[in-house]
Amino acid sequence: MIRPIFSAAALLCLSLAAASGLQAADFTVTRTDDPAGATCSPGNCSLRAAVQAAQATPGAHRIFLPNATIELSLSTLEVGANVQIIGNVGSTTRIHMTGPHPLLRVLDGGNVELRAVILQSSNIVMIEVLGSSSLRLQTVSQIQHNRWIAVHPEAVADLSIVDSFVGALVLCTQKLGRCSIQGSRIGSLILGGTTSQVEGHLQDCQVEGAPYVPPLLSGVIVNGTVPLAMNNCQIRNSLRPLALYQDGAVGPAPPVTVRRSRFRNNHGPIRGSRQGIVNLEEVWINGHVVDPDSGLSSDYTQAPSVLLADEGPDWRIRQSAINLNRGVATDGRTILLNPGARVLLENVLFENNTRPDALGVGNDGIGVYAGPGQAPQLRVRNSTILGSNLMQPGGPGAVFSARGPTADVRFDNSAISGTCVLQGGAPGPAGQNNAVTPFDCGLNPSVNFVWLTAALLDLEALDHWGGRTPSRPPGRLSALIGNGSPAHCTARDQRGAIRPPNGIACDIGSVQRGGDVRMFTDRFEDH
Repeated sequence: MIRPIFSAAALLCLSLAAASGLQAADFTVTRTDDPAGATCSPGNCSLRAAVQAAQATPGAHRIFLPNATIELSLSTLEVGANVQIIGNVGSTTRIHMTGPHPLLRVLDGGNVELRAVILQSSNIVMIEVLGSSSLRLQTVSQIQHNRWIAVHPEAVADLSIVDSFVGALVLCTQKLGRCSIQGSRIGSLILGGTTSQVEGHLQDCQVEGAPYVPPLLSGVIVNGTVPLAMNNCQIRNSLRPLALYQDGAVGPAPPVTVRRSRFRNNHGPIRGSRQGIVNLEEVWINGHVVDPDSGLSSDYTQAPSVLLADEGPDWRIRQSAINLNRGVATDGRTILLNPGARVLLENVLFENNTRPDALGVGNDGIGVYAGPGQAPQLRVRNSTILGSNLMQPGGPGAVFSARGPTADVRFDNSAISGTCVLQGGAPGPAGQNNAVTPFDCGLNPSVNFVWLTAALLDLEALDHWGGRTPSRPPGRLSALIGNGSPAHCTARDQRGAIRPPNGIACDIGSVQRGGDVRMFTDRFEDH
């Protein structure tokens, strides 16, 4: 038997021949119309013909577009290839769907990137992503409101939007994959579903909300047990700035973490019903006023403008500022804990969040409602809680209120200024080493500093004193200095400055006077 023998040269030739079919090809679009049955040839190539040519050849390809408006009129542009569609960088390249169809559909096996283009569509669903695929939008503009970029619930797909302006609603409900928004502005985001395992990542972004999307879908809405990580983002003009729903999913969800972000001028509360920890760290929440005519729920006129805490989530708010927000109606609160709620405020400045309505009735700042069911739990540690400067001492609009005999409230090392109201058999808060003016708020006077004057608190003006959020350090002669309980002292203050170690008394309130701030000030400038 004679065995065939291949030389090294022959093997190399075979390898090169096999690889030649996988080499990338470039296609240049020269036509701006959408003719039926067209092929892509030099000087006579439409976008649809270029896509079809790329799909006919294995490998990764590039399609270069002219500085013009390309009209798609036949049907949806369907792409199942590994392809980059690149506009004329520095110019104005548009892709316009003139018919009643989605502009783009990424098919199973597609790996598509759109770069440096402006998208326009008359159909509500502008882009669909199906099957096992991926879509990347890089420096893409789409400013039309009431448009959807939708990943199908059965898809195993990744969607990323980078350095883009997309006014559309981004719908990431795929079975498995990743949804990433980076350096971009979007209209809104809906993430996950009952069985979805998609991961949500938002970095250096803006979620613009109304008027770019329908109000009931505006904001960041997370369904099921999918994880979400958000860093250095701004959520504004939204009815659901952060909404976390169980959506039929079973068991606790992974933690949600929102860091160094700002919730600004929203119209509805941060709220949730799913089980799991929600970390809000170095966030700034301001300018919220609930819209009582939103129709979001039957009890919406009683909802707060910042946080509506129900049974389910474990809200942990640290190193943050909450100011200039307002609930609605006579029973509105800025933060409301319903039965079963759990909220931690640690190193938080809570200031000027209530004001009288047209009838002179004031809303409360933080309210704990212990009705039927599991007792709500509020923990406030090393925080500064100040009432509205529009309220008269002893008048309506308490900085803190509790109702019901099972209210579970504890304050430690915190400064509290304003009226407190205890109703329905609510006990006074537990805790120690708090400084309270002008009343005692039900705290034990033997282990707290009660009935102080504002002069003894001696807080500096609201400003950016370092860190990521505005704060109020104690003044040079403040009674807050050195009077905190070492047992309840946090390691760092609102700004991230180190507090004294155990055994040395720290300052009361959210800021440690003279602490070393090891980060740059960030004023969350508007874009």
